[in-house]
Amino acid sequence: MSDPDATRVIVGAALAALADDAVVVLDAMAVTCGAVTPDALRPLGQRVVLTPNPAEMSMLLNCDDSDDRGPVALARDASERFGAVVAFSGVVAAPGRQHLGRRDWCRRPWHVRVG
Repeated sequence: MSDPDATRVIVGAALAALADDAVVVLDAMAVTCGAVTPDALRPLGQRVVLTPNPAEMSMLLNCDDSDDRGPVALARDASERFGAVVAFSGVVAAPGRQHLGRRDWCRRPWHVRVG
């Protein structure tokens, strides 16, 4: 989709209609269209997974290129702020936990280090 307003309507409706046992993954414009807010996501708990790229993460956290925190700190911040699981730059973070894993880029691309 290329229309943020239409995307906001669709994402908002999808989040409101999410079944109690469903999980939703939001990426690209779904993350930045304005429907992804702490108030919208917190009631869904960790059934929402956000997968922002660096530009989308900057929009979510209202930060810019001068923010020199690494991907672990950014993923944790977004996870706590939105109450969602966040997969960002090889890091997976969940609210109330240390980051769940980090892709070890020096090894095989599918190897994930937990800790």
